[in-house]
Amino acid sequence: MIGILPNIPAIDPDRALELLRAEVEKAGKAHAYDGPFGIGPAADVSYALYVVGGEGCCLIGRALVAYGVPAEQLALLEGHGIVPAAQVLAERGVVSISEEAALVFAAAQDAQDEGRQWGIALDCAEHAWTEVGS
Repeated sequence: MIGILPNIPAIDPDRALELLRAEVEKAGKAHAYDGPFGIGPAADVSYALYVVGGEGCCLIGRALVAYGVPAEQLALLEGHGIVPAAQVLAERGVVSISEEAALVFAAAQDAQDEGRQWGIALDCAEHAWTEVGS
C-alpha cells in the first residue's frame, strides 16, 4: 500500500500498532500524557494535544510525527479526534490512514484522553487491532 505522499507509506492497522508500540517503548508503559494543559475532568481540555512546540506531544502525535507526518499539519487538527483527522490528512495529501488504522489509533487516543497510562492505551489499541481483522 502506498501513501499519498511518495515518502510516507500509507498506514494500515499493523503499521498503526507498530507505531504506537514504538512510542510506548520510548516513553514507558507507565507514562501518561503530560501536555501543557493536563487532561481529564480537572484540566482545561478534555483531549491531548497532537503537537506542542513543533513536536509530537500525545501518543498519536508522537507516533505520526515519528513516522514522518509534518507536525505543522497535525497542529492544524487540534481538538479533532484521529478518525476525522485521518480524513483531513488524506484530503490534504499528507498521509493515507486506513479506516481500520484510524480505529486502532482511536482506541489508544480514547484511553489516553481519559488520563490512562500509555501501556493501557496500547492494550486498548491491541484489542481494537484484533477487532478490525488485523
